[in-house]
Amino acid sequence: MLVLLHGFTGCAQDFAPLLDALGTPTDVLVPELPGFGRTPPLSGPEGASMPAFVKHLDDVLEAVHDGMDRPTVDLVGYSMGGRLALAYALSPGACAMSRKAKVRSLVLISADAGLEPETARAERRDLDDRRAERIREIGTRRFLREWQAQALFKAGRPLDPVLRRSLNRHRVSGAAEGWAAAIAGLSPGRTESLWPLLAQLECPVLALAGALDGRYAGLAAALAQAVQDGQHALINDVGHEAHLEDPRAVARAMSDFYASVAKV
Repeated sequence: MLVLLHGFTGCAQDFAPLLDALGTPTDVLVPELPGFGRTPPLSGPEGASMPAFVKHLDDVLEAVHDGMDRPTVDLVGYSMGGRLALAYALSPGACAMSRKAKVRSLVLISADAGLEPETARAERRDLDDRRAERIREIGTRRFLREWQAQALFKAGRPLDPVLRRSLNRHRVSGAAEGWAAAIAGLSPGRTESLWPLLAQLECPVLALAGALDGRYAGLAAALAQAVQDGQHALINDVGHEAHLEDPRAVARAMSDFYASVAKV
């Protein structure tokens, strides 16, 4: 099963162009993460934390197969969804078998494994806490405009305006409190850095980034080097939203990767 995890402010529709470029595979799951789209925010003592999101994803996969033995999954994660995919693959399960035994492969698009220097972590926590308050103050629609105005999203290929408007209509359906809880709770300054754990990953990993997305292009190379079986690829002439800016090129890179995985 192919499971795709969207990024912050995202929704299930974000992957429609990529799935179309992949030939619309049949065994696919594109969940909307807690607090985004039609999925309500998480409640309970852990709230919007990475362990809680990992458990939610595990529960979603369990529900899909209704208690039957779950097939191995090919996880694809973009940005925040990439960190969740890594955390899921590295987290132990409730039984003797670990979750990583259920993951056949990982594709990480514009993803990081976390922050390590405490000064950087503290700065990012403060920034994301301010962003959370801003979301609560102005709502998802206005915050999305501010979010997409960042330089991070300006380096690459502009999206078709019709596609951007369509995606944004779906994205802003999420609740402001859900976005605020996620940006604070899943802040790289608050979640565990996974860099020290990457050598434990036994599944093949493909780290993708846009060639124009300088920081994440470097992170893709570093991620591929840190795992046991890693590859990385840069998508020419695109930036941070590589899967939306050139879905065909991302699909080709993924197809080549899956072909190599199948030969193992």
